[in-house]
Parts: sequence; C-alpha cells; structure tokens
Amino acid sequence: MTPQMDDAGGAMPARLPTAIPVAAIDDTGRLRPVDLDKMEQVRRSMAAIGLRNAIEVRAKPGGGWRLVAGAHRLAAARALGWATIDAVVFEGSDDEARLAEIDENLVRHELSPFDQAVFLAERAAIYRRLNPETRRGGDRKSAKTKDMSPASQPASLVARAFAQDVAERIGFHPSTVWRALARFERLTAEARALVRGSAIAANGAALDALIKAPLARQAAVARHALGLPGDRPITERMATAREAVLGVVRPAPDRVRAVQAAFERLSVPEREAFVAWLRETGQIGRRGAGAAA
Repeated sequence: MTPQMDDAGGAMPARLPTAIPVAAIDDTGRLRPVDLDKMEQVRRSMAAIGLRNAIEVRAKPGGGWRLVAGAHRLAAARALGWATIDAVVFEGSDDEARLAEIDENLVRHELSPFDQAVFLAERAAIYRRLNPETRRGGDRKSAKTKDMSPASQPASLVARAFAQDVAERIGFHPSTVWRALARFERLTAEARALVRGSAIAANGAALDALIKAPLARQAAVARHALGLPGDRPITERMATAREAVLGVVRPAPDRVRAVQAAFERLSVPEREAFVAWLRETGQIGRRGAGAAA
C-alpha cells in the first residue's frame, strides 16, 4: 500500500482500518481487470490466514465507497462470501486516488509489459495535471516539441521530470519508463483492446514488434498472431504475422550470423558507437542498463 505523504514529503501517521461492507464498495473503472488466477491464489490465502493487508477505499458522494487499492483482495472476499472487509479510508482528490491505485500495482512489479505501459501512461497524464510547471521545462526555443507525445519528447522535457519522479517513488530506471510510454503511445486503441490480457501483452519483444507495424495495420497483425497455434512462442507467431500481413521478410539466418560475427570482432568502443548509431537512426528501440524487459 502506498503511504500517504504530508506536504513536506514525510510519511503521515498510519490510518487504522475499519470494517466496510463488501457490497458497498464500487470497483468499476479500474485500469486493469482482475486476473482470475491471481484472485484464486489470494482467495486461498485469505481463506487460510485471513486478510493480512487492508484494502483502501474512498468515500463516494451520496454514500458508499470506491475502491482505491486492493482489487484482488476485494474479489477474493466476495468469492469467500465475506460480509465486510477491513479497509483504510483514503482522503484525497480523484487524481491522487488514481495515483494510489497505479503506484500500488507498479511497486509490486507484477504487471505485464502492456499493463505497465497502461499504468505509466495514465500516471504520466496525472503527473502533468498535478505538476503543470513541468510543461514549461526544457528547450523553450523549439516549437516542434510542444505537440510531441511524452514518449518521444527529449529527456530534458516532461518525460525527464516524470521519469525521475517514478524512479524516486517506485525505483524504475528512466529508460524503462520511456520505453513503456512509447509502447502505449504507439499502439492504436484497437490494437490495445486486442492485446490486453494476451500473450502479446505479456511479452515485451512481441509488443515492440507490434508497435513497429503501421498504425492502420497493427490490429490485423495482432489478430493474425493471436490466431496462430498457441504452442508456438508468441515472438515466432508475431514474426509470422508480420510476414503475412505486412510482407516483412525475416533475415536469413546466415546473414544474421555474419553480422553477429562482424560485431564480435569490433572493439568495445566500436560496438558502443555502432549501437549508438542504431539508436539514433531509429534502427532499434532505446534500452538502458537496469531496464526491465
């Protein structure tokens, strides 16, 4: 659970949980649906030892409660038939409540690459609303940057301040944040709906292959890949789908081996210079030390 912070940045005194009627808690509108397998694990744990960590709720205007954090615990309580569940009451704005939901999920490091992208994109939008001064940072002389997405803006602008905030609060490397934002921004709404909860969403390499497809063809590539036999690795299915839908031909293995052999003959500085060139020219995505896949 994300601790409440006072205006000076220090932790506020712990709030005591209270029993809340399960039926009075509204958990609609969550960023990520409840995973039934995960819920079953939580249900078995709660059946054996009870609820170890209280959920977090917020009072709704007109009565009742809205869930802030603890969707799987609440679902497990419903499955167990509990009438009440221990909860602490969150006091804050809509944006602050959404941040609490996001950060609880991010800090657990249990998100798929796709869900991580969804949560970080939502967090970036909230961060900009709560910190409007970040919009004025960076190179003010460059008018070209004002309409760029957070994922594509230079690190000196909004993305840099946001990535630093996430690094301090959650521990993600900035490159992980930028890559996640890029994954979200470069997927169409239709493609996002198709891959949510799928093998593509769970595999960073497959997701990156999808965002390289033209926007108008992303959904077709995703459908084709997900329609192939599930016993094949999703990266292989994605490569097949890109060939079928986009006409992208995979490089011959012997050519790949030749490039690998040439790369291995380079000195370390030469390798670093070559990789830097690939990144600068957009041949490969940005990756950084400490970044999660």
